[in-house]
Amino acid sequence: MAGTIIRIKHSDSNNAPANNALTKSELAYSFASHNLFVGETVGSDIVARAVGVYPAGATAATPVDADLFTFYDDSDNRIKKVTGTNLKTYLNSETQALTSLTDVTIASASSAQILVHDGSGDFKNVSVSGDIAIATNGAATIQANSVALGTDTTGNYVGTVTAGEGIASTGATSGEGIAHTVSLKNSSNLTDTYVPRWDDGNTQLTNGSIFDDGAGTITIKSSDSPETATIRANGDLILDPAPFDSPYTDSSPEAAGNVYVTGNLIVNGSTTTVNSNVVEIGDSILTLNSDEAGTPSQDAGIEVERGSAANKTLIWDESEDEWSIGSEKFKAGTFEGALTGAVTGNADSATVGTNVTATANNSANETTFPTFVDGATGTQGIETDTGFTYNPSSGTLTSTIFAGRATNINGGASNQLVYQTAANTTGFVATTDNADGSPADNLSGKVLVQLSTGAPAYSSVLDGGTF
Repeated sequence: MAGTIIRIKHSDSNNAPANNALTKSELAYSFASHNLFVGETVGSDIVARAVGVYPAGATAATPVDADLFTFYDDSDNRIKKVTGTNLKTYLNSETQALTSLTDVTIASASSAQILVHDGSGDFKNVSVSGDIAIATNGAATIQANSVALGTDTTGNYVGTVTAGEGIASTGATSGEGIAHTVSLKNSSNLTDTYVPRWDDGNTQLTNGSIFDDGAGTITIKSSDSPETATIRANGDLILDPAPFDSPYTDSSPEAAGNVYVTGNLIVNGSTTTVNSNVVEIGDSILTLNSDEAGTPSQDAGIEVERGSAANKTLIWDESEDEWSIGSEKFKAGTFEGALTGAVTGNADSATVGTNVTATANNSANETTFPTFVDGATGTQGIETDTGFTYNPSSGTLTSTIFAGRATNINGGASNQLVYQTAANTTGFVATTDNADGSPADNLSGKVLVQLSTGAPAYSSVLDGGTF
């Protein structure tokens, strides 16, 4: 490549490339800041690192007066240097004492004093007085008996204590440091085995009629002989034998239990709803229409609830004297008896087809879809793919990816290079011609580059572009 010019990325106006404007290790130069940059990976970005600046990851050291420090002078866009002695002299000249500030007045300073603005433009040293004391180490304390409740405090505090209904109160009802006792009224007459109830006449709790032995058995006691108990609910009455849990949900592992009825269960009502997922019935035969008498007249069967979709039924049609499933499909492993109506599916005795009849299509200008199977042997179904097509008119086979070794690509010729255009199509260029068709008489020192249009061209310049 004798005579080839390699031109790095550059800019006449920008002081530095922006983040990700360079690739890793790519060079760039700014004629505005007169700095050379190289692309460096920092996290997920490629930053432009100026060559010669303080390197990333360098360790710190104690500076000495003879050390040289660099800084950027934006007045002429240049890097300049200063010695440690010069830098120290400059910084010392800028040091000011606190008393030199124009808005600070310090007179006869004492320990633990603070600066306070006087409201007229100056900060002055004063001693802290009042309810707060500040020590020389900066610790602040509230003085004893300096906080007045209800005056110097905010929030809730107890002014008086008053016993409400069902509560007994003894002791002083106001003041600081008082001893006060609050207890449950009539608590000495309550029994731990009885669920208490409210006695409105005496405004207190008393023993109720519900007995809890603490072992899981609850008994409702009455004075009847024999004892009877009635539970009424103004709405739904729910019996849930599952153990209590907090928070309790129906999906909790312990949400299980049984309800036992030792006698007959009699349900008087028009509807009985069972929401359990499994129902076990000891009887071997379920009788529907059990109250039917005389000549049969009512249909009977099973209906399946399907939510937002239409329900499905298996019904004995009394008028037709037959079972009916409407227009729905019925599937079974074996059918016996006469079969009427339309039948779909594969019969056990059907023969697998091994041959198909094909019709030639050599010139139609249309998109067709080649067929294939997903197995090498055995019974297979024919499949197609919308991304794999063939046009008989042009003889064009189209797909996304072609794998394998191509032995011949139609359209190429000797002394031609294959390349991909900007439109993602395949193109050809002669090795002795430029992309525009002009002859390239001398290719010495030139390389084949891709133009922004996607076309190739021979050039002796490798141009990094601008930023």
